[in-house]
Amino acid sequence: MTRVNQTQKAVVVAVVALSVVTVGAAGVKGVGAADATRPHGLENGNYTVKLPFDTDHYPASENPGGEYNASINHFAAGTDELFEDAGAGDGIEKLEYIVIGNPDVDFSQCSTSNTAAFGIDRDNDDPGTPTDVDLLSYLEKNKFNGSHIVVKLYDGDELGAQSREDEGGKEAGREDGDKNPELYPEDEIVAHQGYRSSAGPCYRMPDEPGWYQIDGKANGTNWQGQFAEVELTSHYFYVCECDSEREAYETLGPPPGQDDPYDSTSSSTPTPTPAPTATATPTEAASSGDSRTPTATPTPAATATPTATPTPAATATPTPAPTATSTQEPRGTATATATPRPQDTATATSQPQGTATAADGGGQQPAATTATAPGGSARQAPQSQQQPEGVRTPTAGAGPGFGVLAALGGLLALVLLARRR
Repeated sequence: MTRVNQTQKAVVVAVVALSVVTVGAAGVKGVGAADATRPHGLENGNYTVKLPFDTDHYPASENPGGEYNASINHFAAGTDELFEDAGAGDGIEKLEYIVIGNPDVDFSQCSTSNTAAFGIDRDNDDPGTPTDVDLLSYLEKNKFNGSHIVVKLYDGDELGAQSREDEGGKEAGREDGDKNPELYPEDEIVAHQGYRSSAGPCYRMPDEPGWYQIDGKANGTNWQGQFAEVELTSHYFYVCECDSEREAYETLGPPPGQDDPYDSTSSSTPTPTPAPTATATPTEAASSGDSRTPTATPTPAATATPTATPTPAATATPTPAPTATSTQEPRGTATATATPRPQDTATATSQPQGTATAADGGGQQPAATTATAPGGSARQAPQSQQQPEGVRTPTAGAGPGFGVLAALGGLLALVLLARRR
């Protein structure tokens, strides 16, 4: 392919690109771009539009300085993937056309005198708008109209080319010694139109508030002599009477397909706090022993129950009443001994009754006796087996007052015996 044919093809592609940029976003209200849904990944480069002042974001009719009073900065950075897809993996050896546009942004009042910076930041390592290659020195012609800007750069072999000669080869500054500017995947195209220029601001922003984008294209010849074109779409920028990006998100909502970075509810919703809290509580209780408290509480109550037995009541044993014994001089052989029933002290249990022993009686049931120690403590002897109620054998002292009758009987016997004598 000859040099003339290559140049003609570049011009045709630039014109086609302009028509695409101009009509691409006409159907999307409030979003000006050739493809409003186009993602921003490594394969799409990194094109950022920055408006220096808050009033630059205002709709044209709301700008206090006038409708054509907006300044703008362009930062269009490439990537390896972007250039590889364009057929220029090593870069563009002869850069010929640069085109930017949006159908809702008016560039018609701009010119080179409104341009303070336009060039290439080699390796994209300089902040702001300083450049390593000034593309204004390669400028052959440009065109500013109501929807786009077209920049045509000189071919070094053309008559009247005023571009400077390269100072070295690709390895030394990556310039090949001719008069054509090169563009590599690591580079960034930088431009500023507006307040820093001699003529001042010139952009007219859209009338409708919303989120907008700008399309960019750069084409030329790759290192193999073939035509190559790189396309970039900028990130969204807002147009509204807003004093900050946060206010723009509140007024317009987020751009299409994006989240609101200022919305706190989206970051606070996924909170996995309950899981760690639930697991931590039993562990802490087990280590401190607090969870064992309910099981340990019944233990003192169980031990206290046997201790609180009514032992003092059982110890207070009734002391038998003194036994009245009537002893007669040994004039006869019959001796009667009357033992009264011991007095019952207040005891709830059935205590055995005392028995009176007669000298001539036999077969009497042994009664329970209580032996009192000399120290005063009483010890109860084992009780004999009691007969059931209702079948008892009458004994001396089995009923109330029976002991007195026995004593009187004994006295009567003694009186009769005395009379006989």
